[in-house]
Amino acid sequence: MALKCPQKHRNHLSKNRTVTLFRYQAGNSAVHRLPAWIKLCALLPLSAIAFLLPPPALSGAILLTALCARFSGLSFRDQLYDLRAAAYYLGFLYWTDVISRLWRLGDLRLVSPAVF
Repeated sequence: MALKCPQKHRNHLSKNRTVTLFRYQAGNSAVHRLPAWIKLCALLPLSAIAFLLPPPALSGAILLTALCARFSGLSFRDQLYDLRAAAYYLGFLYWTDVISRLWRLGDLRLVSPAVF
């Protein structure tokens, strides 16, 4: 699903001026030159490592990634704009957790229990 992007966030390389979930940034870095299959195969182990890292190390890795992206030409504003979808998902997960906890405690009675 394509979203209309505000004028200040439009990718100057895009012809149709629409933005998908994450914008592709053209470049000639080592990551751009890697074959796609290597990048896809790296997703699983890197995700597992991210879950195994202690919070301070994970925070450092996130900061290092953001700084590397910034030095390669992607502004912090563009990085935050791309994280907007993840923020909506995080909010959805948070509220479903709150509702399920209330439901288990019996404080939320949306459906009355069946009496047998």
